[in-house]
Amino acid sequence: MKLQLVFLLLLFSLFNGCSGIMDTPQTKNFHFGDTVSVAFDQTVVNDDENIRLRFSKLISDGRCPLDLECFWEGNAEVEFEFSVNGTKSVFSLNTYSGYTRDTTISSYRINMIGLIPWPHSNELLFPGEYRAKITISNIEVIPVPPY
Repeated sequence: MKLQLVFLLLLFSLFNGCSGIMDTPQTKNFHFGDTVSVAFDQTVVNDDENIRLRFSKLISDGRCPLDLECFWEGNAEVEFEFSVNGTKSVFSLNTYSGYTRDTTISSYRINMIGLIPWPHSNELLFPGEYRAKITISNIEVIPVPPY
């Protein structure tokens, strides 16, 4: 009986401690060129252009913990789903500048600015705690009228 009570208290504590994660809205609007924070499993949308970007998966987080000294900063890789007018593309971006940090799909450039929180050696981070910082730009070439 005592073991069941302890288990229920731990379970309640876990869900109570994660309540801030669950409160993140699943979709939010963005404007081109702004730095946008996208939570894990959240979708950002631009209704004017009918585009959507979703932080679908944390592939890895091998960044050097803040409280350790490492010979390189490490890397985190995030998978995104991007759709333009319903056509979906899946790709991944990285935090380390030596790896792919941006991509272009149709006339849209998606750039990974960073990933928070930064890991600590004594903490286990769950995917729902992560936020990808990104920018999305419309790079469509605007024709210049002839002189």
